[in-house]
Amino acid sequence: MNAFQQIKNEFTENKRLFVFIHLLFWLVFIIGIIVAIVNPQLLLDAVQRIHSSGFAKWIAEIYKGNNIALALFLTFFINLFVVCILTISIPSFFVSGLGVILGLSLAYKWGSHFLDPSQKIAGIPYYIFHLIVDLLEGEAYILAMIAGVRINSDIFHLKTWIASRRMWLKVNLGYYKAIMIVLFISAIVEVSSVKIYLWFAK
Repeated sequence: MNAFQQIKNEFTENKRLFVFIHLLFWLVFIIGIIVAIVNPQLLLDAVQRIHSSGFAKWIAEIYKGNNIALALFLTFFINLFVVCILTISIPSFFVSGLGVILGLSLAYKWGSHFLDPSQKIAGIPYYIFHLIVDLLEGEAYILAMIAGVRINSDIFHLKTWIASRRMWLKVNLGYYKAIMIVLFISAIVEVSSVKIYLWFAK
């Protein structure tokens, strides 16, 4: 079955769940932005932490280089493995709903440093150009969150839990086909936008 056709079918069967988690994710994201606007120091501290971390500097050097394939791979891998799988799906595998909580925590942190004033392209804040990347990545995270709660887990009954986890894996594998496509498109857009930013920054 086509990856997006399965998501379409899932949406038809679980409209309330889809709409609820989408609204919740972006609401928490907007709350993060509002908190940063009300408390500018929070935004400055968050941006400074990100830019000063060794990992961020390493990624920045890769983006500045000419190895576009490596930049694409790392962008895709980090979003898929570190965020979707490790942060959202694996916790959901053991405790249904935990991945949603962690995903919402990510949305808040994301929002709290979204309005980074330090980066601009031709005088225009970089986050405006980066918005489509945020929407794509956010959609992938949301799909992982939804997939994580599609099959409930009963941690107090081992046989029931094992059976539910088998079904959970089957459902999640279907979702991850679409998640991977969305993240691959997002990686292309993100690397392209960074290259444009670096070109203007020269």
